[in-house]
Amino acid sequence: QGHFVFMYLPLGRCSTMRQAAVGMANARSIRHPEDCDAGAVTTAKRVLDPACSVKHACLFSNEGARRSFMKIAFLSDLHANIHALDACLEHAHSQGAERYALLGDLVGYGAFPSQVIERCMALERSGAIVIRGNHESLALKPQIGAGTWGGLTAPWTHDQLSVAQKTWIAALPLEHRLGPLWMVHASANEPGLWHYVRDAEAASQSLSGVNFDTTIRWIFSGHVHDQALYVETHRKQAIRFQPEPGVELQMIGDRRHVAIVGSLGQPRDGDPRACYALLDTSKATLIFWRVRYDHVAAADAVRRAGLPEMLAQRLELGR
Repeated sequence: QGHFVFMYLPLGRCSTMRQAAVGMANARSIRHPEDCDAGAVTTAKRVLDPACSVKHACLFSNEGARRSFMKIAFLSDLHANIHALDACLEHAHSQGAERYALLGDLVGYGAFPSQVIERCMALERSGAIVIRGNHESLALKPQIGAGTWGGLTAPWTHDQLSVAQKTWIAALPLEHRLGPLWMVHASANEPGLWHYVRDAEAASQSLSGVNFDTTIRWIFSGHVHDQALYVETHRKQAIRFQPEPGVELQMIGDRRHVAIVGSLGQPRDGDPRACYALLDTSKATLIFWRVRYDHVAAADAVRRAGLPEMLAQRLELGR
């Protein structure tokens, strides 16, 4: 009855050897965009969540020392939009969300970078997962004269953030693992190069980034501001599905998935409603949500901050 049905098989207990493989991957070196000119290479952080420990079952198992089933809300590309963030947090809470994952681009474009970062820091203290996006890197080291809207507004964003907030941003990891879930802002393949996952080929490339561990079955990411779900076939080719907002997707097989949760703070598909996704690990179901918020007030705040008019219009039109 209006449900998309895919094949997904719940996973069992994490193996010690596979966890060791993730630990060994923690020191993988990648090149950050802001360091490319200098040729510097930095180290990407991979975080293995305590929820997937030797004595604790993976996310889709009912074994373990404590309850592992939960509803997780995935929010990405907040873009300093406090109006949209508060609306989505309220909506996710009403849907029973027990944990939050913020998938990067917390700042950039919007009028409330300091307030949004403060809210994200508070969420992290309450157990939320927070990872770094390209706009965080840009806000830390603005590229003067960069020919993008993000580059043009990055110096303003940089000046709005406190020293403590910049220190917190600089420490954010590029990726995070929670049982069979892998979270990253852009592609899991070379995450610090911010590849866009806009089509099935790019989704397959993202999946190749977690080939080191066959127990990783889901990748959740943002960067692309539209919502999409990719499912890997038995031929190792990804197929794109366009989710319908509010429709529960039942995963009942052994396929790997890439979920693009959409932009909370700056949708670009002609619909100004904010985007996020909610995973219910007890049923292995996923819902892509669109949430109404006061996008007119958010656009007016952009104008009052003296940011480009085009960024205000994007919020009003959703494109």
